[in-house]
Amino acid sequence: MHKTYHGRLGNRLFQWASTLGLAARHNATACFGGIRTGTNPETLFVGSFYGGPGCPSLRPCAMVTKGKRCWRLFAEQGSNRHDELPLDSSPYTGIVPPGFLQSFRYFERITPLLRKRLRFKDKIQDAASQALYRLRKERGQVSLVGVHVRRGDKTRDVSNAPGSRTILVMPSSAYFQEAMSWHRQRNVHFVVVSDDPSWCKEQSMFQARDVTVLEYRPAAEAFAVLANCDHAIISIGTFGWWAGWLTGGAVTYFAEEFNLTHPLSWARPVGWRRRSGLAANHTYEPVIRLADYYPSRWIPILAPPATV
Repeated sequence: MHKTYHGRLGNRLFQWASTLGLAARHNATACFGGIRTGTNPETLFVGSFYGGPGCPSLRPCAMVTKGKRCWRLFAEQGSNRHDELPLDSSPYTGIVPPGFLQSFRYFERITPLLRKRLRFKDKIQDAASQALYRLRKERGQVSLVGVHVRRGDKTRDVSNAPGSRTILVMPSSAYFQEAMSWHRQRNVHFVVVSDDPSWCKEQSMFQARDVTVLEYRPAAEAFAVLANCDHAIISIGTFGWWAGWLTGGAVTYFAEEFNLTHPLSWARPVGWRRRSGLAANHTYEPVIRLADYYPSRWIPILAPPATV
């Protein structure tokens, strides 16, 4: 099972975990390739996320003589859904699952293994621990709720922005207010982590006594801070998804994160689904299945989108 990484940290964690899950399910080995660029898993976590014992030098099946060892592509139907790839009967030596593979269902059977494997490097863990130590000491017996507020590129590149070609929707301030109200059922303190802390400090819901807005910090450290909290409020994107997953606690998410009426939310079935009789040739299918993306124990929060 071979996967070439693309995208940034959250995307790559999904591709890594899902490929390992597919390999474990089909009694295969996994290997990984791609450019080590930006904030990738090896920036944060102990161990290697590239190479692997299952990386023979093979060519795509379309380029080799029939019967020779080769790689076969099985494309995903959509970036945020789970599909049963037809691998059990595959006569091919290697399987390449292109795409983002952004569904926890690909790897839910190996969750304990992944949690054990995703151990922060000492430098990253120490920075996160120091950031949270003072809060834990000052606040006493409270649970820390990490609040991920993604702004930056997503103040423009969202579905609720005029002329946008993306299906992601920016949440309004009301989302964070409602999510914080839900978490206040416990004795909690909120730790706000954002690429725009100045904006956060101006928002009334983040000026409460039980809220601390952290200063800007590099992405690797910001991610580790969120992951080291007890619970999470995530906004949009896979960076926050993985930080929430790593807390192992209660996670609230924006229920309207995806614009399911956007044309890009639907696509014609990919080739193997048509050939296997799983879908009609001219029937559009959703590229997102919310139940495949959000674990059932996570809490959806209904709120209006932001005005962009």
